[in-house]
Amino acid sequence: VSTQSTWGDRFRAAAPRLPGLRVLRQDPKECLFSFVCSQNNNVRRISSMVERLCTRYGKFIADVDGKRWHAFPSVAALADADEAELRDLGFGYRARYIVTAAREVLAFDKEIGGDWLGSLRDPAIPDLEAVAALQRLTGVGRKVADCAALFSLDRAGLVPVDTHVWRIAREHMGAGAPAALTPTAYARVHHLFDAALGPRCGWAHTVLFAAELHAAPAEKASRKRTKTAAKTPAQVKRARKV
Repeated sequence: VSTQSTWGDRFRAAAPRLPGLRVLRQDPKECLFSFVCSQNNNVRRISSMVERLCTRYGKFIADVDGKRWHAFPSVAALADADEAELRDLGFGYRARYIVTAAREVLAFDKEIGGDWLGSLRDPAIPDLEAVAALQRLTGVGRKVADCAALFSLDRAGLVPVDTHVWRIAREHMGAGAPAALTPTAYARVHHLFDAALGPRCGWAHTVLFAAELHAAPAEKASRKRTKTAAKTPAQVKRARKV
């Protein structure tokens, strides 16, 4: 990772605070469908949804201390899942994405006579070509594709951009402040990370993203205190009455 510029300083400051953080080489199927569940969601709810997916559709592994453990479902099991049942399990609009994308993956497997998702690990395939292939699946946009590619397809130079990363880029990397994260702005954020942190900027981004999440509650509380301090005693009194 390049340590030139103040962004290198931010990385050096963040990394020691997260000694257990690792970027895993996950199974592409499990990674992809877990990130499909992540859309417009928080970490706790995503974890709960993935656990429900495993419990309902995954193969039973073992009972450990009274808790039953299941493997992540096969793509075939997800393709056979009932959308209505998934909605009842709390997946909402993602139910259609899961079932349809699973059927599309099976169709691509049949088309190439093998593991289509696994084939996207081929280093001869450019990163953006692998991302574009993933985006052929229903419910898979640029961010989900980047996540799946970074965490399971050996694409260490990809930077998934969500609201946290977008804020980092705007506040600390000179990405500007357009009203929305457009495709052009998304590409600019990736360019800024690549220029600041080098060809493994996706891995470095994960450290900075985790540091941002850890800092978020404290920063939110600080902003609340600052906002309250800026009010007059009369304003505070009226707010308490309400």
